[in-house]
Amino acid sequence: MMDTPIIGIFLLLLTVVAMFLGTVGVIHALLRQKRELKKAILIGAAIWIAAYLLILISVSALSNGRVLGRGEVKPFCGFYLDCHLRAAVEGVDTARAIGGGATPQRLAASGSWWIVTVRVSSNARRASLKLLQPRLMVVDDPGTVYSRAADAERALGDTTSLERRLGPGDSLVRRVVFDLPRDVRRPRLLFTEGYWIDRVIELFLIGDEDSLLHGRTTFALTADG
Repeated sequence: MMDTPIIGIFLLLLTVVAMFLGTVGVIHALLRQKRELKKAILIGAAIWIAAYLLILISVSALSNGRVLGRGEVKPFCGFYLDCHLRAAVEGVDTARAIGGGATPQRLAASGSWWIVTVRVSSNARRASLKLLQPRLMVVDDPGTVYSRAADAERALGDTTSLERRLGPGDSLVRRVVFDLPRDVRRPRLLFTEGYWIDRVIELFLIGDEDSLLHGRTTFALTADG
């Protein structure tokens, strides 16, 4: 769940309440056989939904994706309000192979391994918080999406869970690995979180980064050295 404008939450809640009342009104009209009332409610609901979708798409179309630099933080909001969890990219390394030492076999990349060090932190004063099903992927200029390389991450021996609960002021550091083409163009890390129901809600939440057609916040990936 991303940093969300309060007005988007208000409009979504207002729409849910309006649809509930409209449903009750339609049921009442059907039971009382009031055709004109039913027609008026259905027309009003259609206008409301059309207006809501128009605002949603307009706000998303006018939004600009943000690309964060090294050390810049991206907030995550629990219950869409308390934005105490945040993530940042602290380092980026590349390698042709990963392993050696305790690992019996070195893993070679199809292109190059990009090893991204991310820090997740909490600035909460009292509560212990954690990310909900965090998802990390890399996107490039043509729009190609690259998933994490689980085998390479295991070879690194980094077992820190991104879902670890963080106490007040606590943080964790984790390295995630991607196999990217050697000629990859402007790779960026996309870091999101939330259960499936969160993603469905956010799809229709005006002004939310994960809403329909909205610009995304990503992290620029530039290899160190």
